[in-house]
Amino acid sequence: MTAVNDAGSVVGSYKTSNDRMRSFLYSSGVFTTIVDPSATGVTGVWGINNAGAMVGYFDDATGRHGFLDEGGTFTTLDYHP
Repeated sequence: MTAVNDAGSVVGSYKTSNDRMRSFLYSSGVFTTIVDPSATGVTGVWGINNAGAMVGYFDDATGRHGFLDEGGTFTTLDYHP
């Protein structure tokens, strides 16, 4: 478990039988795997707010990126100094 909101929705990570990391949302008795649609590697979920928006990271061919998932709509969040 990584984070939980006031409604009891939980986000976290688990490893598959072939040792690959996956992230999940557990809400209202339903377990959902979370994968950013731009990911070619790992998706990690780090937080969830009371509106159900999730934040985390994903890996692709260019590196690691942040994301915001609001109801299944993913927005990439990259820092460019």
